[in-house]
This record gives sequence, C-alpha cells and structure tokens, in this order.
Amino acid sequence: MIRRLILVIVMVWIIPAEPGTAAELIPGGQSIGIVLETDGVLVTGFYSTENNSSPSKSAGIKIGDRISSVNGIRVRTADELNKVVHSINKQETVSLEVIRDHQTLTKQVQLMKSENGQNQLGFFAKHEIYGVGTLTFINPDTLQFGALGHVVSEQHTKLPVEMKSGHIKEAEVKDIQKSRAGSPGGKIAYFDDKTRMLGDIKKNASSGIFGELFKSTSALRNQKTISTAERADVQKGAAEILTVVSGHEIESFEIEILETETDLPTGGKGLKIRLSDPELLERTGGIIQGMSGSPIIQKNRLVGAVSHVLIHQPNEGYALYIEDMLHEQAS
Repeated sequence: MIRRLILVIVMVWIIPAEPGTAAELIPGGQSIGIVLETDGVLVTGFYSTENNSSPSKSAGIKIGDRISSVNGIRVRTADELNKVVHSINKQETVSLEVIRDHQTLTKQVQLMKSENGQNQLGFFAKHEIYGVGTLTFINPDTLQFGALGHVVSEQHTKLPVEMKSGHIKEAEVKDIQKSRAGSPGGKIAYFDDKTRMLGDIKKNASSGIFGELFKSTSALRNQKTISTAERADVQKGAAEILTVVSGHEIESFEIEILETETDLPTGGKGLKIRLSDPELLERTGGIIQGMSGSPIIQKNRLVGAVSHVLIHQPNEGYALYIEDMLHEQAS
C-alpha cells in the first residue's frame, strides 16, 4: 500500500551530549517516512447506527483512549480487537481495559449490531500512525539520529502518540503544495510497505523523534560532519537550511535569522526565521508542512532545526535550538 502524505512536520534528531559542549554531527535534510505503532489500540472517533448511539461513548470511552484488552484477551492491533469482538456469542456487554493518562481503567460496553449482524463497539480505532518528516542529524559514531522539530500527534485526537515501537523509511517528494497566507502548504511524499527501512524510533518527544539507524544505512552515515553551536553563539543574520523539495535531492537554501530569543508557539525560547531564497519561495511559497526538522546551518555549524510556520505569513516561522534538542534527547 502506498502512503501519500502531506508533510505536517519535519523531523529533528538529537544525540546525547554534555551541556555546553559541541558535538560533531552529520546534518540531515533527507525526507523520511515515519511509522509509529501505538501502545494499545487508539480510539480516534465514534460512530452510531440508525437505531443506536455509540455504546462506547455512552460507557465513558474517550477519544485518545487506548484499548489494551477485551474480556481479558490482550489486543495489540485494530484487527485483533475486531476479531475478538466479532467472535463473542450470546453476550451483550464486554469488558474493555482502557489506558488513559497513564492509568488503567475498566469500562463495561454494551455491544451493538451492524446491518450484517456483526458485533460493534461504536468507535473508530487504529494502531499505526504514518507521516513524513525531515531528518535533522546523525551521530556517525553511535548512529543515533533526530528529526521532526516537535512531537508526533495523531491527526484526529491531536494528542501526542504514546508509542510502543516505530521506524523510519526513505521517502520521495513527488510534489509540492504551495503555502499561501492562511493556508500552509506541504510536501507530498511517498513511501510504501516495500520501501527500505533506515532505522528504529526510540522516543517521541516534544522536540521531535529520536532513534538509531541500522548499521547497513551506510549512505547516511558516511558523510561530512560539522560542529553544533551553543545557543549563545547563534546570531541574527544569514544562515541556510537543508531540505528536499523534489525526489531525494537535498538542497541548500538561504534564510535569515530574525530573532534569537523569541517565544515559541509550543513554549520556551527559540529562533524566528525568514526564508530569503527566491528559488525556494518560488517553489514552495514559504515554509511548508514537512519542512519542519530541516537543519539550520550558520557559519558552518549546526544551530537548529525548522519547527513551525507563521500561518498568515508563510515566508516566516520558528526554529528550535539544536542545543535544546540535544538536551531533551539525552534526558
């Protein structure tokens, strides 16, 4: 199955480093496919039949809950959940084990019937989250990487994904949906079940996803390293970003750092940036979804990663300090 995805975020990866010290990292820029498996089957919405409202909603199930068992039978995927529910005979109520806010609850849910007579719980569910992002950096010694620039959230629940496992894959940018004021565009990228996996995701955090490349991913780790910059050394003025806007080719584009201690939409301090490269503005219309995580280089040092766009002024946006991402990865 081919995944056709408009990039909502771009990836930022971080390597453990002692505070106040520079790390030697390979800057990224590659577009990557993200696959996260949830810890439990995620409830993403409710539905009802003509004669019945959603019994799960009535029983107190909430969007964002994760179902871990049905009548004591462990379920890890949406298919497993449906198989158990459909196999129940002569029983009107089932017991669901629910994970919510790091607590385990038990809910009794009355079954309803579909038009063909199958048992139903009245909610939509999934166990895998797909997305596309931009790789920010790689540690050539440890093969650790970082990407994204912010946490991965599920599109319906808007909540951070509580992951059990995950991996990244190669992704090819096929087209660009341009940004315009009030409507951020995005990279349209593809990967599928046969696409080569690059590494495992270990952590989904506020500043991005973190993980480790497979040893066989030599094309990504046999590249030139640069030093990271401490936040105090980042200056207003000219810089560049590395990103992909077509195929797999990483390109360098000029940007300007407008502010070095601005308030970020997600909290904390970071950078305010402006795209100044005419070619990039012509091709994308501004910062687009999927550009997040694109590494920012200034004076041949890795200083940060693109994080968010200004919705009503898409040629400007925000970026995280690489120092802050490194600290969170190490925590």
